[in-house]
Amino acid sequence: MYFINSKPKEKTLTNITVAIPPAFKTKLNRISKTKHVHKAEIVRNALDQYFTLQELEGIRKMVVPRAQKHGFYKDEDVFKAL
Repeated sequence: MYFINSKPKEKTLTNITVAIPPAFKTKLNRISKTKHVHKAEIVRNALDQYFTLQELEGIRKMVVPRAQKHGFYKDEDVFKAL
């Protein structure tokens, strides 16, 4: 079962260390200052977005073959059926 954008409230957090290119660090610092958001929050949001996209890709890989069996190849095919 997939839950898209379901964000459970975490009571505890864990730390990781990640090596990033200097340009990423510069952008992260700039965005953090201009948006007044902690760098950790930006990274958590980016990871959450990445995980969501991976879930959607997995769902798409399951659904597309089934849809094509029923003649749905494009968005227009779905809209016509509705």
